[in-house]
Amino acid sequence: LWSDTKIQGTIPGSLGSGRQQVLVERRTANGGQVQSAAAAFWVVGVDLSSMSPVAGPIGMPFTIYGANFGNYSAGYTTVLIGGVTAPLTLWADTKIQGTIPGGLTEGEHAVVVTRNLNGGRVEASGLIFSVALPVVAGVSPSSGPIGLPFTITGTDFGNYVANYTKVLIGGVSAPLTLWSDTKIQGTIPGALAPGGYELYVERNLNGGTTRTSTAAFTVVLPVLDTVSPSTAAIIAPFTLTGYNFGNYVANNTKVLVNGITTALTSWSDTKIQGKLPYLPAGRYPVLVQRYLNGGLAESATAYINVAGPVISTMTPATGQTGTVFNLYGTNFGPYDASQTRVTMDGVACALSLWNDTNIRGTVPSGLSGTNMVVVSRGAAQSNGIEFVLAARHAPSAFRTSTLNADFKLGEVYVYPNPAKGGKVPVFHVEVGVADSVKIKVFTVAGQAVHEHTITGSPAAIGGVYAYEYAWDGHIASGVYYYTMEAEKAGRKLKKAGKFAVVR
Repeated sequence: LWSDTKIQGTIPGSLGSGRQQVLVERRTANGGQVQSAAAAFWVVGVDLSSMSPVAGPIGMPFTIYGANFGNYSAGYTTVLIGGVTAPLTLWADTKIQGTIPGGLTEGEHAVVVTRNLNGGRVEASGLIFSVALPVVAGVSPSSGPIGLPFTITGTDFGNYVANYTKVLIGGVSAPLTLWSDTKIQGTIPGALAPGGYELYVERNLNGGTTRTSTAAFTVVLPVLDTVSPSTAAIIAPFTLTGYNFGNYVANNTKVLVNGITTALTSWSDTKIQGKLPYLPAGRYPVLVQRYLNGGLAESATAYINVAGPVISTMTPATGQTGTVFNLYGTNFGPYDASQTRVTMDGVACALSLWNDTNIRGTVPSGLSGTNMVVVSRGAAQSNGIEFVLAARHAPSAFRTSTLNADFKLGEVYVYPNPAKGGKVPVFHVEVGVADSVKIKVFTVAGQAVHEHTITGSPAAIGGVYAYEYAWDGHIASGVYYYTMEAEKAGRKLKKAGKFAVVR
C-alpha cells in the first residue's frame, strides 16, 4: 500500500539481524531524487525457548513457545520435525501449535522453526521431540461376550481423534467410551463370532500409521448351565446360573422364555434372576440373549416346566364366616399381591400365609351354603374344592326378623370364645349402619396389642346388620379385653368385653 500518508510492505529477506535504516525515496524521470529523513527498524532472529510435550506418538498436538516468530505466511513459515513439515493450527509471534507429522519413525527428531520469505531464510533450532510408539500393557478382561466393556492400559496412546485413533479386534473397530494417553475403554464389537482375536491400538494421522504390538482377546457365547427351579409355578421367580452372561444393558440383554422377554431383578456374569411371564402349564425353552454393537449372541437352550396350582385338601371343610382355613396342595408358588388370590364363589379371602404347598385364609362374609374355593395365579386357576358355610349360633331371642339400619347398640361379642387350636377370633358388632367402628385389644395388664378400624357398609348376618372383623396372625395364648367404639355423624356407641385365645 502507498498513499500520501501511509505505506505498507514486508521486511526484505536479505537483511541480517540488527538495526537497519529505513528511508522513503522518490526519483524522477529526469534524474532527480528526494529522500525522507532516516528512521530505524530492528531485524530480529527467531528465538525458540520450549516445547510441550517433548515426546509422544504421531498426530500428537504440540505447542512451541518463544519470540519473534513473526506473522504466518502459508508455505513460507514452517515447523520442521525431523525435516518433515508439521501440520499447524496456530501461529502467533510467541506461540506456535500443530501436530506431529505422520511420516516420522520412532526416536528423537530435531525441531526447527523457519521463515523463508523475500529471498531470505531465518530459522531457529535447539529443541528435540521424541516420537514414541503406543504400547499396550494389558487388556481387562481378556475374554467375554459381544458388547462387554473392556479396559486397555499402556503408554503413548496420545490424544483421541475420531475415525483416526482406533482399537481393532480381529480387524473390526471397537466402539470406544474413553481414550487417554494411558487408558482406553470400549466395548467388544458385535460382528465377531466366538473365537480368539488379535487386539491392537492404531493411530492413522498426518499420512502415517502406527500400531501397538498385539494382545489376545477371546470372544465367547453366554453359557446357561441350570434353570432353578426346574419346575416352577405360573409367573414364579426363577434363577439362571452359568457364565459369560456379561454385563447388563437395558433392552439389549434379555432372558427369553418361549420367545417372551421376561422381567429381570438381577444380572451378573454368572447369575440372572427374574420372574416368568404368564404361560399356561407346559414345558418351555429358556435362553440368554445379548444384542449389542450390531451383533447377536445367544446361549444354548435350556428348559423349564411350568405347573399350575393344584388343591389337594382343605381344613376345615365347613365353618362360619371368619373361620380360618388351610389349603394344602402343590405349585401355589410364592405370594404376589397383584397376581395371587384365593376366592370362595368369586369372593376374595383375606390371607395370612402363602407358600408353595400351604395357604391360610379367612372365610369372607356374605356367603352361605356350599361354596367353591379356587386358588388363582394371574389368569391360571386351580381345581375347585368345596367349603360349606355352617349355621352360626342362634341369634338373640329379642332380635327382630327385619333388617334395621338405625344407629343403635345391639349385640357385640367375639367368636369362637375361647379361640382354640389356631382359630381366629372374630369381632361381631351390631350397631346398624355406622361411619366407622374402632376396635382396640388389650392384655389383662392393660397393654394395647391391636387396633383396627372398620369402615364401609355392614353385612346382613342372621337377620341384622353387623360388622365383622377377623384378627388374623399369630396371637399368644391368654385372656384379652377389647373396646368397641362406633361413630356416626358425631354420635358414638361404646361397648367393652373380653375373650380368650388357647394355642
